Amino acid sequence: MKVVGAVSVVALVLADEQDSLGLLQLNKEASAVRQSETLDCFAKKGGCGFTGSAETVPSATTAAPRARPTRPQAPVTTTTVAPPAVPTAPVIGELKASIPKRPTQKQVEDGYVCNGDKTKYREALTSYWEYQECGHFGNDYNAQLCGGIGVGGPTSTKGVCPEFWTPSPGDTYIQLDQAEQKYPGISAEMQCKKAKLEWFKNSTAWSTNAIRIAGTRQLNFPQSITLTNCDPECHYLWHAQYECVDPPMDQIGATTTTTPTTTTQSAQAAARKRPAARKRPAAAAKKAAETLPGKKAFAMRLPAPDLYAHDHASGLSACTWNSKEMMKDCTNKDFFVFKGDVNGKYEPPSYPADVYGNDTFWRTFSAESEEEKWNDHCVAYAKTGGRTCKQWCKDVQNMECTRGMDDAHHQTRQLSQWLITKGYKMDSRYGGCTLLPSGHSRKVETDNGCNQGWGTQICACK
Repeated sequence: MKVVGAVSVVALVLADEQDSLGLLQLNKEASAVRQSETLDCFAKKGGCGFTGSAETVPSATTAAPRARPTRPQAPVTTTTVAPPAVPTAPVIGELKASIPKRPTQKQVEDGYVCNGDKTKYREALTSYWEYQECGHFGNDYNAQLCGGIGVGGPTSTKGVCPEFWTPSPGDTYIQLDQAEQKYPGISAEMQCKKAKLEWFKNSTAWSTNAIRIAGTRQLNFPQSITLTNCDPECHYLWHAQYECVDPPMDQIGATTTTTPTTTTQSAQAAARKRPAARKRPAAAAKKAAETLPGKKAFAMRLPAPDLYAHDHASGLSACTWNSKEMMKDCTNKDFFVFKGDVNGKYEPPSYPADVYGNDTFWRTFSAESEEEKWNDHCVAYAKTGGRTCKQWCKDVQNMECTRGMDDAHHQTRQLSQWLITKGYKMDSRYGGCTLLPSGHSRKVETDNGCNQGWGTQICACK
């Protein structure tokens, strides 16, 4: 009996050791899964939707240990959680939660987010006035909605936004003309019939009428609004945000998911027609543009929709876009030359905006013309910040400078109003570039102006 009892004890000990080894093996296998998922997810075998580690770990590499009581588990069919559905419309509301109705400047600066398609609907329902044509949705986007730009007196309506934003007479929903330049078809996607003001924030620079730093001509960037999570290099004097209430924001885009694709395809198709639309020889276009009124009719520019498709066509420019270093991409686009003095008074062109005209104060030409010598691989309205175009082309584009010239930025705001008369709009990124030949002689003219240092200028690189 004693021997038998001893043998029984030894057998029980060995069995327990085998059980322990079996459990150790299982624990090792489970730990491989727990590196990417929780233990609970592993127990459910796919219940948390993973398909990586859990599917590649072998079920067992040694003989199974003696069965031990285990905790009952629910059938796989009742614990499997379906993966989240892929959204079919842009995410709505990313800007709303972090910015209250009466925000401080810091709350706006830290909380405002620009994230492409995810925030485009909310960005489209904004109004602002910014320095230097760099706004996240275009120059002075919808500024007229809030009384226009500028600083007025106590009774001025500038920077005063209405509580509600409704369609213009004859329109069934709000037409977001400037937003269409960045997202063609966005007005039809949203079909917003009524929007309500969420918040308005003015900068210290605007509220104290200190657009420039006292005693200087330097713009008052330190007291402006800077949207750090949107476009940190741009400075705003005031910024307003609206929210669509008819239909509600969370319903926008839910039933119009095919519109953006259709619109984009249309724009691409128009872009593919560009070569046929611009068949005229470049030299003939230049000659017509330089013909004075009364001698010969001016050559026609592309209609506004076709020009938009042309300017946004892929492959038109070899520039590497950099918003911190560029105001506009001017490659192979139309230019506007101001013939007046450096600080000369604005004079509107005497010819229509839809022709390559030429008069006492202005000349319009296509940079695709070889004779104009602005047809290089990359031509940009550059933020040189005191550097030369030679330095900018090398540092920003890894190219060599072929030409540089000062721009007529003091004339662009009024020039944009002239362009509107024929349906053209000063795009925030493409086209609408200006030249100021009268400023060229103020600095060294070697290498076709590549060695002139300016704050901003037109640089041609190859």
